[in-house]
Amino acid sequence: MLVVNYWDSVITSIPIFPSGSIGKAEFVNKPRRKVVAGKREDHLQNRQSEPHAHAIVLDPATTRIAFIPDLGEDDIKQFIFDPENNRLIEAGRITEISNVSGACGPRYLEFHPSYPVAYSVNELASTISVFAFKEGEARVMVEDFGKPNWKPVPVLKLIQEIETIPKAFPHALNTCGRITVDPSGNYVLVSNRGHNSIAIFKISWGVDIGRLHQVALFHTRGSTPRHFQFVPSGKALIVANQDTDSISVFSFDTETGQLIFTGNTYHVPSPNFVCCASPILENYHSKI
Repeated sequence: MLVVNYWDSVITSIPIFPSGSIGKAEFVNKPRRKVVAGKREDHLQNRQSEPHAHAIVLDPATTRIAFIPDLGEDDIKQFIFDPENNRLIEAGRITEISNVSGACGPRYLEFHPSYPVAYSVNELASTISVFAFKEGEARVMVEDFGKPNWKPVPVLKLIQEIETIPKAFPHALNTCGRITVDPSGNYVLVSNRGHNSIAIFKISWGVDIGRLHQVALFHTRGSTPRHFQFVPSGKALIVANQDTDSISVFSFDTETGQLIFTGNTYHVPSPNFVCCASPILENYHSKI
């Protein structure tokens, strides 16, 4: 199990035993720059003055390259996982993550399930960065790992950046939350905290493979949509509105990319995450 801590930007690997239980951290990587913010208020004022690893995502081709969006240092760090020693080895950084100046704040990275493209949501800039994934170079980098002439190279190349909120809306009043590719593989969705919306983008194919154009923005029927999740069929979306203590349910039209509010909203204190789980019916029936 690979883990990042947002506050102190520590990265760890933790063994998982056959029983499903976990052991102590076998590897701990601390950032080169120490995190000094002691209070939440201080952190919010100065979050780009120090590193803040926000997620860890493995590449889909080799599952050995770990990408870590660093909101504080405005880059995406690359690591190679060494399975013999259960360690993550530094393997460079992707620094070209935006076409504009100013704070970007990469928060999360999502790969397309079928095509060599990755999407990064930039929390502070309210944008999505679209990357071409250089799969061939990634495979060579993993195969050559440990050889005397091994040299890591960035395997994500920026090909597009697109805004998630209207140009007239003040950027200072919005931060992005979650990003995901819908189960059909045809759309990218992002939550806007402040604008309180889900932005939906159609994925292009052909010569512009992976690039995005916006379909629409939909109000989430609450404030601060920190997280959202598709149901397994991809035909409904559940949105967690953190600051209105509610979750809202929408139907999703996979042909048009339109969200339709179902009228269903539920009270949940400060929801932060949504997970859709399928029951294990065999175990259920065996107990009744």
